[in-house]
Amino acid sequence: MDINDIVQAFVSLKDDINANIDTPLYQNVFAKAELQNPWFTKQQCRCAVNSFTPWFERPLLNSLTKEYGIRGLKDKKILVICAGNIPAVAFHDIVCVLLAGCKVAVKLSSSDSVIIPFLLQRLCCFCNELQSRIELTDDKNRLKDLHFDAVTATGSNSSALYFEKYFANVPHIIRKSRTSVAVLDNQTDITGIEDDICLYFGLGCRNISCLFVPEDYDFTKIKQRLEKYSYYLDHHKYRNNYDYQQAVMIMNNIPFIQAGCMLLRQSTEIFSPVSVLNYICYESKEHLHAMLKTQQDNLQCTANAFGKMQQPAFTQYADGVDTMRWLMNV
Repeated sequence: MDINDIVQAFVSLKDDINANIDTPLYQNVFAKAELQNPWFTKQQCRCAVNSFTPWFERPLLNSLTKEYGIRGLKDKKILVICAGNIPAVAFHDIVCVLLAGCKVAVKLSSSDSVIIPFLLQRLCCFCNELQSRIELTDDKNRLKDLHFDAVTATGSNSSALYFEKYFANVPHIIRKSRTSVAVLDNQTDITGIEDDICLYFGLGCRNISCLFVPEDYDFTKIKQRLEKYSYYLDHHKYRNNYDYQQAVMIMNNIPFIQAGCMLLRQSTEIFSPVSVLNYICYESKEHLHAMLKTQQDNLQCTANAFGKMQQPAFTQYADGVDTMRWLMNV
């Protein structure tokens, strides 16, 4: 087995997804994932897995192996500690590790231990030798028994502090909580913004949780766009959050705007709870740039086009850290 075999396996996985994503082969896995984690509806799981297919086009994979100088397999093993906020969110890190020619040990999230093992199983169907280069565990107590050369981990700010200390003597990429925002004025074309706000119930770091708007901003179009996701109010977990947040605002006399499945409120925070979309008013471009600069370490993206935030290109690396380049230097 060599890198070309791994590239071919990912190309075959793309073909497999395209051919079978709406068949019981995949749909039964999505149903199992939803049973484990009600936030992972079958529709959300399908969307997540389908978003991976552009990464596995052969010309792209060949250009990556050339750009990063990937020539052969390594004995290096990389531990990937998965987050569980949206379906298979850690799959990009796993793909990077395998494409870099390294072995991977995957610590699955307790909220997301169905889809990633399935995708890796399908991948190994197209290259049996990969099985010996992939190790899976959902037991955090096994980490001390694993032998690895570097770590990528994603979690909350508190877990990131723990990871920084625990893996202080190992090369690592530690990612903390981040979110995304959009800058609007009354002339901005917001077509597709509803997907960027609401997809995956707004739980992803690439979801827009806050709008920066001028003081005279007209929210009518935002309200119209968000109607697309009004059906979220039929989802019991989402509805519980919505009702709770609405009650808190009413009891505390906090003004809000009802917009489909979202509650819009003026705030000074860019992070918002489930079912709430914050907005911050800016007075001038200078004021806007100053506010964005203070939030730089908390931002995953500042959206300047809408509808594709949850479909990042392979090289749109999380937190702006080139994962492939880092792996090549481990």
